[in-house]
Amino acid sequence: MKLYHLTAIPPTAVNHMTQGSFTAPRQQELITAATSTLHLYRLQPKQSQLQPLFRLDTFCQITQLSTFRLPGTRRDHIVLLTDSGNLTVLQADISTRTFIRLHCEPFGRTGIRRCVPSLYLAVEPRGRACMISAVERQKFCYVLNRDGENRVTISSPLSCHRSNVVTYSTVAIDVGFENPMFAALERAYSSNAQKMLVYYELDLGLNTLVRKMQSSVRDSSYVMLMVPGGDDGPGGVLLCSENYVTYRNLLEEDDNGNLTKLKHPCQLETRLPHREFMPSGTMIVSGTMYHDRKGNAFFFLLCTEHGDLVKADLQWTVEGGVTSLKLAYFDSVPMPSIGMCIFRSGYLFLALEGSDSFLLQFRTVDVPEDSPGQSIARIHSASEMDVDTEGGKSKDDIRRTGNFEYKRKPRLEFLLLVASIESLAPLLSHSTVSLQSGETALVCATGRRSGGSVRLIRRGIGVLQMSEPLSMGSRIRNIFACKKNAESLHDSFIVVAFDKRTKVLAVGETKVEETANSGFELHQTTLCAAQIGSSSFVQVYRQGVRYIASGKVEDAKEWKPPVPSRITAACCNSAQVVVCLSSGALVYFEVDVANDLLLEVEKVAGALQPTGEHEDITHGIAEDDNMPVLAIADISRGLAKASIFAVADKASTKVRLYQVQANGKLQALGLHVAPAVVESLALTDFGYVETMLGSNSRKPEAVKAIYDPMLTLIIGTKHGAMVRLSVDSVTGAMSGKRSTFLGPDPVNVRVVRLAGVPTCLVMGSRPWLLFRQGSRLIMSQMCTSAFEKAAAFSSEQSPDGLIAATDSKLHLLCIDILQAITSSGELPSKIPTPCVPVPTVLGSMFQLSRTRTLGTPRKLIFIENEPVAKRHSDLANGHQKREKHLSLFGVIEADHRAKCSIPFSKKVLNTDLIPDSNTGPAEDDVGFMKPSVPGSWVSQMRIVRLFEENEDPSLDAQDDEDDEFDSTNLLQDDGIQACKEIELVRSEEQHETVLCSCSSKSLGGSGTAEQTLCYLVLSIAKNLVPSGTSLRHGKVAKKAQEPNRHPTGALRVYRIERKSARPIFVHETVIEEPSFALAAFRDMVAVGIGRSIRLYDLGKQRLLRKGEYKYAVRNRVTAIAVSGGDRMFVGDVQESVTLFKYIAGWETGRGVDYGRVGMERHGGRLVCIANDTLCRWVVSLVALDYSTVCGSDKFGNIFVLRLPQELASMGDELMGVATIENGAGIGGSHKGAHQLHLEACVHVGATVISLTLGHLNGRTELEMGLEGKEKSKQEAVVYATMDGAVGVLAPLATWNEAEFARLVEHEMRRRYSTVCGRDHLAYRSAFYALKNVVDGDLCEMLRALPHEEVIKCCSSIGQSVSDVMKRIDELRETWIG
Repeated sequence: MKLYHLTAIPPTAVNHMTQGSFTAPRQQELITAATSTLHLYRLQPKQSQLQPLFRLDTFCQITQLSTFRLPGTRRDHIVLLTDSGNLTVLQADISTRTFIRLHCEPFGRTGIRRCVPSLYLAVEPRGRACMISAVERQKFCYVLNRDGENRVTISSPLSCHRSNVVTYSTVAIDVGFENPMFAALERAYSSNAQKMLVYYELDLGLNTLVRKMQSSVRDSSYVMLMVPGGDDGPGGVLLCSENYVTYRNLLEEDDNGNLTKLKHPCQLETRLPHREFMPSGTMIVSGTMYHDRKGNAFFFLLCTEHGDLVKADLQWTVEGGVTSLKLAYFDSVPMPSIGMCIFRSGYLFLALEGSDSFLLQFRTVDVPEDSPGQSIARIHSASEMDVDTEGGKSKDDIRRTGNFEYKRKPRLEFLLLVASIESLAPLLSHSTVSLQSGETALVCATGRRSGGSVRLIRRGIGVLQMSEPLSMGSRIRNIFACKKNAESLHDSFIVVAFDKRTKVLAVGETKVEETANSGFELHQTTLCAAQIGSSSFVQVYRQGVRYIASGKVEDAKEWKPPVPSRITAACCNSAQVVVCLSSGALVYFEVDVANDLLLEVEKVAGALQPTGEHEDITHGIAEDDNMPVLAIADISRGLAKASIFAVADKASTKVRLYQVQANGKLQALGLHVAPAVVESLALTDFGYVETMLGSNSRKPEAVKAIYDPMLTLIIGTKHGAMVRLSVDSVTGAMSGKRSTFLGPDPVNVRVVRLAGVPTCLVMGSRPWLLFRQGSRLIMSQMCTSAFEKAAAFSSEQSPDGLIAATDSKLHLLCIDILQAITSSGELPSKIPTPCVPVPTVLGSMFQLSRTRTLGTPRKLIFIENEPVAKRHSDLANGHQKREKHLSLFGVIEADHRAKCSIPFSKKVLNTDLIPDSNTGPAEDDVGFMKPSVPGSWVSQMRIVRLFEENEDPSLDAQDDEDDEFDSTNLLQDDGIQACKEIELVRSEEQHETVLCSCSSKSLGGSGTAEQTLCYLVLSIAKNLVPSGTSLRHGKVAKKAQEPNRHPTGALRVYRIERKSARPIFVHETVIEEPSFALAAFRDMVAVGIGRSIRLYDLGKQRLLRKGEYKYAVRNRVTAIAVSGGDRMFVGDVQESVTLFKYIAGWETGRGVDYGRVGMERHGGRLVCIANDTLCRWVVSLVALDYSTVCGSDKFGNIFVLRLPQELASMGDELMGVATIENGAGIGGSHKGAHQLHLEACVHVGATVISLTLGHLNGRTELEMGLEGKEKSKQEAVVYATMDGAVGVLAPLATWNEAEFARLVEHEMRRRYSTVCGRDHLAYRSAFYALKNVVDGDLCEMLRALPHEEVIKCCSSIGQSVSDVMKRIDELRETWIG
């Protein structure tokens, strides 16, 4: 077995972040770290959005992230701490779209250990030094500088270790340009030791790091923030502890201007404002500071554990120091913040725990004096300050005032939500589902508490319909959009071609209306229309070419073909026109800009076969299948005209290229034979211009422009195939052929420019977009229904839109996922702004839709219910309107130490996470969770309905008034709706929660297939207190541990109605302890209870026990995977996987259908066949075949176990001596007679929560060419991790594929060095040795190597560069797209 690992969606859980100017001076940019991935964003203040620039996989765990700027420079660098044991200094390079490693200094062993200094990082604000610390003992300091060539240098580490000391936090102290100093929160090992605030000083002269001074602080102190010092502020730190915020400073300036230890350390403390009715003990979990150096002002923004933002202000004077500390309740967000950054343009970036990340704009930072939730501490007289240095408490010189309590704001008041970044973390469960269109989507349970949601993730680009469809009355043959002149940003006209006429629509500010004085010929079918030259228009129709000079109707001129020829095809760009005549001749035109004329330059006779020039061809063009097709590329940057165009005859499969020489003559170049009759052609240059500034200058001459051409020919065939080839712009040589089958319908291709970027729109059975991402072309389907013709359309409301035609209606669409990388507004105006489409933070193009949940969605169960389909007919038009398909999922929602603020019946689910002041819901509508005592739960089971609508857009919604869907909507966007809920929390005293669930259509084993009902079995836990729960209330903790509150369990059975999907309670069965694993097994349910496996059958009043295997595992059953109807793989919390086989009773059973009736209703036994020999902390299991299982553990490993081949075909002799007949194992042992063989193992970097089978490429079986083949040949293992990543482990079916992938990985390990210096093989083998898995993520890094290295790597493999790249792309497209 050989597997190929690919990451479909990179980690989305933001763990660390920092801001700075990384790619160019004065840019506002943000770097976020998600597990092992670095993401770089650029803030666009005018558009109020974060533009993703690029990301990089470091192949290691990122533990800390910060920035520094050397004195005298204008760009920031990145300091990175990882589990590689190295301190890494990086620089962002926009030209290569990656991070360049400048230094990689080792400091310790790999991995995250208590004594390895990889947990804390503090960078001196002047960029002169940084300090790294471990949890215990070790501290290192590095001096940062630059050499004579302006390169960053780093010194050898200076140590200041201290044994038997635990470090809680570190931060740099702002002391101006004095010796750098750092502060740390430490506590000694002794039982009576106090937590200390310790200052460390780096003496740049003596090159030593010393422990300077210390002072005691509160034991609950945890977060420290640096206070500006030197000439900008008083210096010191802001110390956050439970219920209090304290300003501390241990330094003062003596008469000589030197910093010395204060005789009486400065301390100013005030109480933290707290929310009403909340338990005492509020903690600050994160904070940030904004410093305006020009205005010499600063403030702090803190976030509590409940998601409340608190603003902190320090009042200070140069003579007297700090005089007051003011805290004010600012705003509230749904979840506590992991980190935050404030940009100088007035934006706040928030990364929330268990929710999306948000970009907010400050409306104001001034909190009114009379607003609630304020706390002020003032020094009555600075000269009278008297502090007890031992206790650290001030006496009578500080006055504290304020209104400490506040109510949570129902809406944002001082902040405005402007953008968000999708996050799937924590991703707790997922399942694949087949949509009615045939493609596969992913349903995920993501988020935490009020940030929880159920999301549908499907491959594709999101599309929005901007307005109601516009009916044109007749079938549309083609559409074109024209600007008023070359300088216009938006289109002014829409030209719609019909069979024998043309309509021109003028685009206004609020409406689109038909115009008759456009100058276009309206009584002919338009073959081509465009704005050409500076402000002229061209229209090509059957009888001629019409040129409207400068847009003036009276200056319109026409060119007529020689009689009796007619024009059969045409194409044009902004300066050239090519037409094909019915005689087979090609006529080439150019625009004379000086005289504003369209001139005939060249005519080539006999280029194509004649199409009946003596016939009267005044009928529609669609009725003649032999019409040729033409395509000419847009004019590349810096050129006056395009040099190549393509011609194809629909009567054959030949495509020929012609070159336009300097004198205007046409020369035939290469010839390509298509696999089928050519339907359409497109020729475009996907190249773009990169613009960037030099590192030390902002002058125009410092701007660098890099042009990267990629001329590509795209061929659409009549039988549903699309072929693309790379074209040499000089010789016309075609290479790098890529063929893709897109369905049975003919493929129509068209070049459009979206956001100024050349993009190819592919229209077949479904619409697709082909665009460039980095150095490769990406093709992604659009999440909308198929349309026949389309053109790019730009307006003020939709700058990156499309105008699409279906039958007789026009639809205005907007691409909502397409984003552009734009350079800074401060670039010289002569430099063009580059626009390059890039994916969102989710990596590849995936479209999301979701429904909110009340609490944390912990489990997702597919309910095996019959689909409900509904069809409508339109007899007048002969079309089917819609078929609606329903899929049901059960979602378990549970939160510990929480209580709901409102009754269940009043919940409103589909609301925004951060409500706006005008449109957002109030707190009572959202149902925010409120903290409660340990042992109390808010839990429920929700049934979620996934619906899909396929419709004919030409039909009107009024034809079906009782239907809830709008039939005029072109979009085929799958949605999720909450259908029904099962409320399980009856009262707070019962302390109940749902742990897991399973669905079965054969439970009970009676009735025919038509009468079989679907049952839902829920595992309920009562009085459950999770281990490791933080108990800050002594009385409650004692009560929670009382013997009479021992956790117990129950199994509740619900019957799901076939039509309404309404759950009906059947009965409840009490079990002795909670069950964490359920699975439908034959016509029974397998339940893991502690160490045992128990089989239950459906009874009238309760579940009936049909068998039990005691001591099936050593610790606790955590997962069950059923294979083949009579085998089950059982996972233990620590002791890996055990394989069991069910043997029916000795009497002959009544049925043999495992899926429906069951073999034997009386008796049976479970037999332990084999188990694993290694310890694995199993989290999830999925059966691959009858003898193979794939599992994951809590340390981020995925493994595949298989029963050895020589044992798989054995019968009863396989059981050996370990047979069990409704009892315990021999001697209480859980070990089988045989061992499972390890087939594959890989480490993916984060805890894998869920496993399932499927693929994510968004293609149907027909498009993949797998229709009618075995299902196993279409499926890969799709995994989801806690940090929001989604990936696949795909089988390498042939030896050639496996050997190719192995060779590429081998060469990449030799030539590619990870950015943090971590060995790739060591990373993938972090816990267990890597086996039989090829890392596709590493193989795809081949594009990141220098071109010379790429050539050497491909030469070692024995293939050309294009062939290697093609095969790597095909592996990704097969499983991810």
